[in-house]
Amino acid sequence: MALQMQLLDPTATNPAPAAYLRIVQANFSFADRAALITVYAYRDHASRAAGKQPLQAFNVQITPDGRAAVVDPVSGETTSPAEPSFDVLLGELAEPFNAIKTRFYELLRAQSQFAGSENV
Repeated sequence: MALQMQLLDPTATNPAPAAYLRIVQANFSFADRAALITVYAYRDHASRAAGKQPLQAFNVQITPDGRAAVVDPVSGETTSPAEPSFDVLLGELAEPFNAIKTRFYELLRAQSQFAGSENV
């Protein structure tokens, strides 16, 4: 899954008419009720499939008060505030997050450094 849109290539004066935007990292802090999502923008799907470098990277912050904002990669300023509810995200993500977390704990227990550990 990805997004496609026209995007101005920051390294040139011409736009990328079919830029391919893909989420490459998502960090969720359920304790802090916040998230940070990193999106890479490639010139097009073929560029991404060929392993080329992205044109841009965007960070999207979801704050404890439920606001989402895109962090400009150059200035660090936030733009495009929105109003999704972190509680809605939390509810939708809780089950898959717990399944992933369970698998991570299994992976940890399989490592020699964690031998003898147990679930609590």
